[in-house]
Amino acid sequence: MTANHSVRSALFARLRADHQGAKPGHDYDPELLFLACVLHDIGLTQAGDRHQRFEVDGADTAAAFLTAQGLPTADVDAVWEAVALHTTPGIAERRGTLCALVHQGTGMDFGWDTDWVDDAIRTAIHAAYPRLWMATTLTDEIVAQARRRPEKAPLFSIASELLRERSVPRTGPGCKPWPTPPAGATEHDHVRNPAVRLGAGTRLHRFVGGVHHLLRSA
Repeated sequence: MTANHSVRSALFARLRADHQGAKPGHDYDPELLFLACVLHDIGLTQAGDRHQRFEVDGADTAAAFLTAQGLPTADVDAVWEAVALHTTPGIAERRGTLCALVHQGTGMDFGWDTDWVDDAIRTAIHAAYPRLWMATTLTDEIVAQARRRPEKAPLFSIASELLRERSVPRTGPGCKPWPTPPAGATEHDHVRNPAVRLGAGTRLHRFVGGVHHLLRSA
């Protein structure tokens, strides 16, 4: 369920930027914001599953992809940092507007600080990019990677905490088993072309096909 979550994060990040008064093209590059958001969980796909925590694997995979597409080194480095730090509160916000917006946009898709978002806009985003079983499937993949390769779950990382949580038996009174998606559940039929909805310019369109392919490898 990575693709829809990633595109929703990009949309929420743009809303956050507008809410904070950040100006595209002045305070941040909207194309880099799009790329960092849609690639932020690429470390949870088959293409990005390597030997480091998923945030760093994702940053490395995103950097390799963007470099191959000819993105300038400084822009690649900016996306790498935003992806690597997207689960790191207290640091992402100190590393510039791009890092802060990626961190905030991805957090908003989990319900963090969304009270100010107009209900009609929220409904439209979720209609275009359904949530499906996003939280459960992302957690499942993070934990599965950590179990296959313990080095991907360093102490105090999100992977480490989720692995610890999932390792506690849910057998006490009132406990329910961890939720699982319905058999055959998939989001791929729901994934739309995100560049159109984000108003992307011509430079961004050359990345969209490759980004979509990477996300569908989840």
